[in-house]
Formats: sequence, structure tokens, C-alpha cells
Amino acid sequence: MTTSTTNSPTPAQRSATAAAAAARRFTFTNEKLMLAALSEIALDELSRNPSFPVRVRDRYEELAPAKAPKAQKAQKAQKEPKVKLVPIKELPSYRLDVARRLDPWFILEYYGQAQLETALRIQTIGNLREAIEVVEERYPGTAPK
Repeated sequence: MTTSTTNSPTPAQRSATAAAAAARRFTFTNEKLMLAALSEIALDELSRNPSFPVRVRDRYEELAPAKAPKAQKAQKAQKEPKVKLVPIKELPSYRLDVARRLDPWFILEYYGQAQLETALRIQTIGNLREAIEVVEERYPGTAPK
């Protein structure tokens, strides 16, 4: 049985083709039954005939899709464990709102100096850009270090 490199048949198609060819050779009409008989005989033959397993392995490797060598991926930064930020100040009239612009001075007041860096590190790039705008509005001409 020959295979085409562009449109090779699937394993199921190959099995069906082989079963049909074997059934024709024996003039049987039930291809599924023929495939079952071939599978059982092949299993038995694996233990009896030392060259049979070699032939099976060779064909298996021939049919297996060639795997492209995996490109080495850059090592991902290890995920930091989820951090539980604890507010240091009660602000009953103010709720954290994701729709609002991120105000770093509010974050400083709400979480304190000790948690400020952590609170800013868990923000998205978009939120941090908004925080930069807030700082630039308060201190025009300010640039990141």
C-alpha cells in the first residue's frame, strides 16, 4: 500500500482499506469482522514470530507523523503566588472600582507604603499606564526613572 505525502490517509482510512483488501482476498463480505480477525491473529503472531514485531514497529514508525523538533521556549517567569493585600485604612465612602483610573496615591493611602509595590505589581499594563497619566497630571514633566 503506498501513501501520498500530501494527502495521506488517516489511520482509520488505512485500517478500512487494509480490511477491505484482506476481505477481498478471502472473498469475505464483512470488512469489520475481517479487521477484528486480522487484529487478533496479529496479536498472536507478535509472540510467535520474532520478525513480526520488528515489521509492526517499522510500519508504525513509518505511519507516525514526523514530529518537528521543538523550539526551545524562553523560560517563563515563575508565577508569583497570589498575594492577599490588606487595606490599612477604612474608606467607607470609597470602593475600589476597576472602571476608574488607577490612582497611585489612593493605592498608597489604602494599602500603605509596605504594600504599595505589591499592589502596583499585580496591576495590568493598561492600569499602570493610567497611573502614569495621573502622576503626569499631578507633576507635569515627570518621567519614569
